[in-house]
Amino acid sequence: MKKIIAVHNGDFHADDVCAVATLVLAFPDIEFEIKRTREMGVIDGADFVVDVGQVYDPARERFDHHQAEGAGKRENGIPFASFGLVWKKYGEKISGSEKIAEKIDQKMIAYIDAVDNGVSTFSTLFAQVFPYTIHNFFGSFLTFGQSSEEKNEIFIKLVNIAKDLIKREIKNEISAESLKNEIESVYKEAERKEIIILSRSGPWQEILTKFSEPKFVVYPESDNGSWRAKSVPKTIGTFESRKQFPESWAGLSGAELAKASGVSDAIFCHRGRFLASAQTKEGAIKFAELALNS
Repeated sequence: MKKIIAVHNGDFHADDVCAVATLVLAFPDIEFEIKRTREMGVIDGADFVVDVGQVYDPARERFDHHQAEGAGKRENGIPFASFGLVWKKYGEKISGSEKIAEKIDQKMIAYIDAVDNGVSTFSTLFAQVFPYTIHNFFGSFLTFGQSSEEKNEIFIKLVNIAKDLIKREIKNEISAESLKNEIESVYKEAERKEIIILSRSGPWQEILTKFSEPKFVVYPESDNGSWRAKSVPKTIGTFESRKQFPESWAGLSGAELAKASGVSDAIFCHRGRFLASAQTKEGAIKFAELALNS
């Protein structure tokens, strides 16, 4: 027999789409029927209830957060929405480890939960400039005048997209964990820690920003054989560099950059002065050394 997941009807959001997708991923051998409704008779009889029903009780597979008392908060203060509640119970099962489950929550789920609960998570220096988020992506499938049947069909389509997205994020985090260990080992073994040279690209920001010494990282491009030198940011996720490339290099490329820098195989220096690339490893290292001493 099919198991029934009850979720509210009407407009949908990233929260309920991803919460349903998580339940489907948690039970790959079960066939589910998704019922979008607010009828309490259907909700009470469902095997799983998401984002409706005014009850949070994971033992009974009830995952709503709209009740007056909410459904709890994370240690950082972000309240749980339905995606986070379902992930809290099944994330480790789906991802294979508690550590990966926590990373997915930090990277993806907490933000979705925050927005669904009306919690602001960013500010901008530019008026009316906002990030295009996963909420915008899912919301783009809603248009004025859609029927309930159309919305239900689109919801199922988006659940399948969300399933693939969650699986990709898990795969990426599993891969990233091994690379993080490799990058940290390179840092610890390096005699000169201002410039860290990696044999392949990876999530180096998360590792190198933990230490005060690194100013530049050098690593190969993944597809064309060239090499990059990049500034280590002051904090992860920003473009505020600990040390920039010289202003006289900004925006130059090819022969012009080679003349200005003395790096014969120069390719390009970003006008933001956080990236310079060369044809060879030696050229990228020279970029970093020149910038470090400038």
